[in-house]
This record gives sequence, structure tokens and C-alpha cells, in this order.
Amino acid sequence: MSDGKQTGALNGVRVIDLANARAEMAGRVLADLGAEVIKVEPPEGSAARFLPPFEQGRENDPDASLYWAAMGRGKQCMTLDLQSPGGRDRLLELISGADILIESFDPGYLAEFGLGYAELHKRNPTLVYVSVTPFGQDGPAARDPATSLTLEAAGGLLGLQGDGDRPPVPISFPQAAYHAGVQAAADAVIALNARDRTGAGQHLDVSMQACMVWCLMNATGFPPNEGRDVPGTGPERPLPEPPRVPGLETPGILKCADGYVTNLMGTVGPTARALGEVVYWRIEEEGPLPDHIPQIEWNEWAREWKANKITIAQVNEATQLGIAFLGTKTKREIIARANSHGLLNVPIASTADLLEDVQFQARDFWVRIGGRTHAGPFARFSRNNVGNDAPAPTLSAARSAATPAAHRPA
Repeated sequence: MSDGKQTGALNGVRVIDLANARAEMAGRVLADLGAEVIKVEPPEGSAARFLPPFEQGRENDPDASLYWAAMGRGKQCMTLDLQSPGGRDRLLELISGADILIESFDPGYLAEFGLGYAELHKRNPTLVYVSVTPFGQDGPAARDPATSLTLEAAGGLLGLQGDGDRPPVPISFPQAAYHAGVQAAADAVIALNARDRTGAGQHLDVSMQACMVWCLMNATGFPPNEGRDVPGTGPERPLPEPPRVPGLETPGILKCADGYVTNLMGTVGPTARALGEVVYWRIEEEGPLPDHIPQIEWNEWAREWKANKITIAQVNEATQLGIAFLGTKTKREIIARANSHGLLNVPIASTADLLEDVQFQARDFWVRIGGRTHAGPFARFSRNNVGNDAPAPTLSAARSAATPAAHRPA
């Protein structure tokens, strides 16, 4: 946030934001980096103003959407009717001095109004023109309809999520627009750097489908190299990776006293030690294991098993006792023990947990803006501010806003 001395890395850069909900995040990121972002809304207001969740009792109020409160933060807003000659003329005035334009209409829509890249490049050759669409500007699917769910599916992300005994499942809140918006902002900054070297702007074609592919991490390498999907996904979701011995049940998620923790117990190295440390913790607080389970060096249980000092059934029984014991502990108790004794269990944080997280609090991550709690800067720069404490403008303020002063590209 601003400290009154430093400026943002994009200070002096003007962005014209025509994006709809497909790419609202792009302007928000650029505003956080210090750019002057002018959000141009239709007279009825951006569709983002009417997306849930809303403040309780203010459903469908254009100034009560929490989504808009997050996406509109740091932006200036004005309304223009782009279907009227007067509205387009005012927009062209803004674009003449802009550095970046962000739009997320269907391919070819703005060109119908004389606002396509070819036309605007003639007016402002240094303009970085960013188009965000579901499948890109060309190709057989370019004009296909899409939702976040269909894009997550088309980009491969959905196929990695869920259990093998049922169809894939999506993340509860739509993700495609966030990934596409951040990608568009990053691409725009790269294009600004290229413009500084060449003096020329360019058209950036951002495919939301392609953005989802970047979420797959190493999964894209498995089909061409191993002939299968990444282990532990889709039909293989119930199977641990690396494989463990038959008869040893170590679920990846465990219930604890106040929520859930991840779990990694295995046969080698730290994973074997983690299993042993859970058993030792249970013994420490609840007493010895049943008499029929041999006393072994639990941190090396796999070695002991291979030496026929214990059976897998006995190891599994001790493991289940340890897992049941973890169920009596809080997430905070488990992570403290993990840090001190090498358990491989990490709390699965709820939203409430994030707000109370001592690390976030120590770094002043959560900020109050416009009477609401917001996530703070996504990064810290030693020489520039990141973040913007200007609340999202109201619709009435956008309707009454004057055309910003003339600007020369940075």
C-alpha cells in the first residue's frame, strides 16, 4: 500500500479498461502496479457490479457486490454508450493517449464499431491492445460460447479434480476469468517493455482456454512421455503416489478436531518417518500400543517390516490408531508438532483461518478499504508500491465522471 513516498512500477501508464467479467482482473492487477486504470462501463453499469456475492440485504445493488468491490478497486470509472457516435468519439479521445487497452468482447465485436486493433493502431501506433476471449481470436472454436466451467474443462483442469468413483468436479468459485485476467496483465507489461525498445504497440490475443492449461503444472508432460495422465488424478485419484504397500491405509486428507489436515505417510525417507512420528506422538500421550503389536523403531518401520519384525496388518493397525489420535488434535497443535518432529501434515485453511493467520497478520496482509476487508498486495517490491487503497467507484460516480484529462503515452 502507499506510504506517501514510493510510486507504483507502472506510474504514468494509462489503461483503458473495456473488459467485462471475463477479464476484470487484468485492470485490477495493473491498478495495483500503479497504472491509471480508466474503467469504461455501459450506461447501466458493468456486469461485474451485478455478480454475487452481495452484502446481506442488498442483492442486485450495483454498489453492494463484493465481487465488484474486489475487481473495481483502484480503478477510475466512467460510463459511455459505445453504440452511439458520441460515446465512441469520447472513447477514441481516451484511446489516443492511452498505453494499454483491455477488452474481452467476442472476436470482431469492437471492429464493427471501428474500434478494432487495426483501426486503433492507426490512431495510436504505440497502443498495447489486449483481447481476452474464451478460445482466442481465430480457430474453429473462436466464436463458441463458453462459461468458466466449460473453459476449465476445455483447458484440462477439470479432469484433474475429483475422485475416481464419480465424474470430475469443479472448484466451487469460477476460476477461468481470474487466470485469464492475470495472464492478460502480465502479457501487457511484457508488451510495454517491448514497446520501450521498439516504439511500437501490438495486439495481444489471450485465450482463456490456454490460460487454464498453465494451471496443469507438470500434468501436460505425462501423456507424451508416459502415455497416461498425471498420477493421482481422475480414475487414479484414490491411488497414492508414490504407491504404498497393499494393506496400509493412509488417506491424503485427515479430519482433525477443528477441520482437516493433509497427510503424507509412506514407506521411504521422510514419509516413513512421518508415519512413525504420528505413532510415537500417540504413544507419548495415550500410552503403549496393544500388546500384539511389536515394539519396533517406528521411524524405520519399512525396514523393520522387510526384516519380518512386524506385519503390514500390524503397521496398519498402529497407523489407524495414530490417525484417530490426530483427529483429537487441532490444526494448530498438529502444525506445531509437524514443525518440531517432522510430521507431514499441514492444516487445510478455511477463509476464517486465513483472516486469523499470524503470518498474514505479521505482514499486514489484510487491509480495510471502503469499510470492507480485502486481501493486500500480491507481492512486495523494494522500490515500488504494490496495491491501491481506492475503493471501487459507485455507479452514480461513474455516471457523473468527467472525461479524464488528455494524456500522452508513457
